[in-house]
Amino acid sequence: MKKPYRYIYPSILFVLMLFAVMVPCCSFSQPPELKPGQQVPDLKFSTAYNYKTGKPAPVTIAGLKGKLIILDFWGTFCEPCLEGFPKLDSMQKLFGDRIQICTVNSQNKTVIDKFFKIHTAVFKPSLPFITGDTILSKMFPHTGVPFQVWISPAGKVLYLADGYNLTIENINSALAGKESDIREAAKNVYVETLFDNKWKDLIEYSSYLCRFKQGLHIEGPVKGKGVSAIGTIADLYLQAYDGLTGHRYKLMEPGRLVLEVKDPDKYFSKLHGEAYQEWQEKNLFGYQIAVPDDAKINVYQLMIHDLNRYFHLNADIQQRKVKCLVLIRTSRKDKLKSKGGTVKDNFGPEQKRVGPIDSIRYLTNRPFALFAERIAAKIRYSFHKPFRDSTGYSGNIDIEMNGEVLDKIDLIGLRKELNQYDLDLAERYCTLEVLVLQDNKQTE
Repeated sequence: MKKPYRYIYPSILFVLMLFAVMVPCCSFSQPPELKPGQQVPDLKFSTAYNYKTGKPAPVTIAGLKGKLIILDFWGTFCEPCLEGFPKLDSMQKLFGDRIQICTVNSQNKTVIDKFFKIHTAVFKPSLPFITGDTILSKMFPHTGVPFQVWISPAGKVLYLADGYNLTIENINSALAGKESDIREAAKNVYVETLFDNKWKDLIEYSSYLCRFKQGLHIEGPVKGKGVSAIGTIADLYLQAYDGLTGHRYKLMEPGRLVLEVKDPDKYFSKLHGEAYQEWQEKNLFGYQIAVPDDAKINVYQLMIHDLNRYFHLNADIQQRKVKCLVLIRTSRKDKLKSKGGTVKDNFGPEQKRVGPIDSIRYLTNRPFALFAERIAAKIRYSFHKPFRDSTGYSGNIDIEMNGEVLDKIDLIGLRKELNQYDLDLAERYCTLEVLVLQDNKQTE
């Protein structure tokens, strides 16, 4: 399961793209923390900048009165924030003068200038960017980005929200003065354990299962040796069996779980937004176990016993036929063999926040096994399928591919690139070790 927790998590809504040092019209020794229903003071952002037009875009709260304002707190390190820029731009264009979306960042304009100069693949929305923020982040404290603040046309705080709430329906409701079911963004809390800090050092053996709560991260370290985990029922079982078997069967890879249960909806969800958060609260759990360092017992075995007792399931590792994407050769002609020379390697998907994006990715005088590993990672991450290499090829190779294809989820494009070297991806059934979860009929 793709990490389902707030990152700082995928929902980048109204990114207030106003990069600038904020200058309030009135001074604050300590800016007040504002909550929904409270009036926002008239702040001036005189150095706000529009990176799309390359022109200054000064903003004042008073000057935006009568518009719905959406402030988006973002970071150059936050991939979901950057991926959300096109949506912010399209929403601004759709609603025009009725709304104003701005971005807010604590880094100064010089840093942001350099970021956009280097990261040419990042989409620049035609919005004001506020940089060097020292006030808004204190008025609207938060522990992760993207984080959005909605301000009504009358200048009052409406919502402190996650990005997924940026929808046409929610904007229309806000403009009409109607309430929406937008829940307040959870503030991230990081704890070692749920046990009282005053007494936790007295505990020698412990294990517990708890309900999931938005923003709560139980991370350990636990006393002695142990495990801290959070996820769906399937996630917890996979982690337990993967740990028990020393990662031998690669159970954390896609396609390694078989569900033979009455209610599979408890294990995986295709919901989004508010509905997904509600599903998480019902179907995600936290688990922690700790035993002394000298205890001659496998904590993963204890974890499995705990999970079986609580969820009334039987679990077992079995061999099953699973649909995989298999790398194959389509001819005997060798179009891969290296000509030798200088070793070069920029092959693989790249993230927008890391640096300049190369249009061509290549492996020069590098092992074929390395190429297969990179393709495998792409298949597992982008297509969530098991991968197998059945080419039987060995030795060093020279290969080039379109960088855009590797960065996107595009199986047709990937196959076209492979075809240039008489390679292809075929969907075939492979025998794999998988974790089988079944209802325990004796407890029904």
